[in-house]
Amino acid sequence: MFLDLALLASVAVTPAFSGEFVGYHFDQTTPNRWERFDLVLTNDTDQPSEIKACPDQAQMIMRDHQRSKIGAFAVKFDDGNWSYSCETRSVEAGQSVTLKLFFRARYEPGPQRDITVQTSGGDFVIKGGKQRVALNR
Repeated sequence: MFLDLALLASVAVTPAFSGEFVGYHFDQTTPNRWERFDLVLTNDTDQPSEIKACPDQAQMIMRDHQRSKIGAFAVKFDDGNWSYSCETRSVEAGQSVTLKLFFRARYEPGPQRDITVQTSGGDFVIKGGKQRVALNR
């Protein structure tokens, strides 16, 4: 069994994308207030790669005693239209794309929230208090 685990670890796939949290926007001009978290994803491979992101794979972790989670309601890449379903983008080697995650505003909106997002290019965490950091885990 130990050999099987060692073999699995040796063939583990390195994620194709790295990420950096670059922005936050809060829109309270409409009755449907929302928050947007922007994550720049860079293709770290030497060939074009596709990345897929879905709203139901992004979670905002609230700072209440229950650590409640709220799912994103929409995503978009760069300046495209937001989508309520999955979006896929092809990214050239060494190039970046901005993934924008939209959440309904709850309690006290702000960039201090923790966000987790699973994409086809890796899993990322935006930690509140360290807004410039996204970790590929």
